[in-house]
Amino acid sequence: MLRSLVGSEMCIRDRNTPSSLRTLYSIGDVEGTGASKQAATGFLKQYFKSSDVQQFYKKFYTKAEGRTISVVGDKMGSSAGVEASLDVDYISSVGGGVTTEFWSFDGTAPDNPQNEPFLKWIQLVSNTSDKDVPHVFSTSYGEDESSVSISYSDRINTEFVKAGTRGISLMFASGDDGVGSDCKDGKFDAKWPAGSPYVTAVGGTEPGSSGSESTAGLSSGGFSYRYAQPSWQQAAVADYLKSGAKIPASSKFNASGRGFPDVSAQAVNFVVVNNGTVSYTHLTLPTKRIV
Repeated sequence: MLRSLVGSEMCIRDRNTPSSLRTLYSIGDVEGTGASKQAATGFLKQYFKSSDVQQFYKKFYTKAEGRTISVVGDKMGSSAGVEASLDVDYISSVGGGVTTEFWSFDGTAPDNPQNEPFLKWIQLVSNTSDKDVPHVFSTSYGEDESSVSISYSDRINTEFVKAGTRGISLMFASGDDGVGSDCKDGKFDAKWPAGSPYVTAVGGTEPGSSGSESTAGLSSGGFSYRYAQPSWQQAAVADYLKSGAKIPASSKFNASGRGFPDVSAQAVNFVVVNNGTVSYTHLTLPTKRIV
């Protein structure tokens, strides 16, 4: 699901900004040296404007003024999309000082015209040298696991494994429509690629009481029906299932599947600059550099 703007500049107070996130997660003024690379990915005709990024820096992260974000992949369109604007604003400010790229891809998945061409992207990752490839990718896109053919997701998983052996971290949004939004045959849906055992799935939180965080209602989570639970998850899942939490009937999910998300961070009320307008929106791959 693509993001849309939900408020105007007059409503910015108490919204998430680079400064508030750096304080919340004890990052402070620390920045990278520029020796490594990070990248946000863009699909489904989502593009950003360099002028928007500079306006964002000037207003919310002044030390980044003048820094640029290179585009890799397909040529971008002329109009900025909220999804892309949000992604580049925060990956380059919370992850300040790290060389940042935007990997942009046209088209759709070969097995479903509603889905992103993830294979097109990850094959380019595989074909890019260790010297030139970003070692962290942040992707705020995904779909229902059932909407992706098994052969296609398995093929992409092969490339995910290759990336992992090279030390490349792949961060994916866990979803932005809650749990069980697409209940089929009495079972909650799973998400892809968040449900892959070879990526890090990032869920969303929102401000709680007394400075704490609580689960954001829009954040998706659950278990894959396609991929088995990795050994490193089994103890945590077992503890969760017997924790006494209000867990739905076991018939509604696959308790032996790969669980997601792996980590979570702020996901609501993010200030963004899009086509020259300062506003705010929500996301589910939030403070990408935190993880």
